[in-house]
Amino acid sequence: MALEHSRNVVTILLYQHLIEGLGARRVRDRLEAFNVTGMRPSWKIPSADVTVALGSVGITPLEMAAAYAPFANQGVALQPIAARDVMDAEYRPVRRFRPAEKTLLAPETAFQMVHMLRSAVLRGTGKPVSRYFDECRQREPRRLIPEMGGKTGTTNDCTDAWFTGFTPELIVVVYMGFDTPRSLGPQMTGSYLCAPTWCRIVDRILQTRQTWQKSFTDPPGIEFADVDPYTGEALARAADSDENVLRHVPFKRGTVPR
Repeated sequence: MALEHSRNVVTILLYQHLIEGLGARRVRDRLEAFNVTGMRPSWKIPSADVTVALGSVGITPLEMAAAYAPFANQGVALQPIAARDVMDAEYRPVRRFRPAEKTLLAPETAFQMVHMLRSAVLRGTGKPVSRYFDECRQREPRRLIPEMGGKTGTTNDCTDAWFTGFTPELIVVVYMGFDTPRSLGPQMTGSYLCAPTWCRIVDRILQTRQTWQKSFTDPPGIEFADVDPYTGEALARAADSDENVLRHVPFKRGTVPR
């Protein structure tokens, strides 16, 4: 729920807990493992600076997209490539390029991240995305629109605004800001500025074909439970009318809080 609504105090506390439990250098090395573009050797992450958890490290949209890929791709990172196929004048294949792969997360962990980021779109700061595509479904009931997840981002004084979103097959990043950093204006957040732009881009992409993968695949090691948000415990039975219950939360097998 904290991730859904960008409750950043929780993010800071979690980052501090990780540093205390694993050590600052190990946490930094784990974060830098998501730098898979090959464009820069390092993100130069300060070991114990808790602002890192809120995005204080400079990063490009391409690097952000590549860092999100393991979530949608069952834990496997892909190094971005500019061209997939080269063909001759008769459209015969001359060469095919394959991106380098690196496993960064267990499939179960990646699926849990997908669930949280989908919640941010369905109920949290990314809600403009679900509203936009709900309207698309109403206009075109037969149109296939895949499941989506994503996260907004806004820096101090609304200097930078982000939205990173994905489907089972697409990752699109929208960034807005000035070349010489200054405020975009009051309330110019990632949710208000970037999410609507993201929707229009992805809407046009989705209309290019009818064969998009509709749903994220849950791995075999996942089991689901309804959870009480106040206690964190699984509920044996919950009233359908209870809007506060967290429904169908994915857990690694054997870790459901009974």
